[in-house]
Amino acid sequence: MEKGRSITLKHLLIRDKRYIGLQFNTDKIIQALVKELPDVRWSNEFNMAYILNTNKNLNKIFNIFSGVVWVNCNYFFDKKPINDTIEPMDITWFRQRSLPNNFRHCPITYLD
Repeated sequence: MEKGRSITLKHLLIRDKRYIGLQFNTDKIIQALVKELPDVRWSNEFNMAYILNTNKNLNKIFNIFSGVVWVNCNYFFDKKPINDTIEPMDITWFRQRSLPNNFRHCPITYLD
């Protein structure tokens, strides 16, 4: 992968349909790869290429650009999963374990 060559995925809503926006700097290799995508179009309003937002098209993007162009998904996958089912850890066994005399103890503030 050549340094600096990347494409950024963005969510677009055009005529009440969801699309994947493909934002990139002018580059012959990227332009050739974008043309391999199915039904790719250009938006003058958003100044980027776009295709219909489907899992199939998203997989095609990753397959076509893999190893050639960095696919930046920071704007596309911006929601991080919230895992609120994690139970609090019980480390009393760690605090009460017996240690050799020459062993350095972990600071209590770190454990807290």
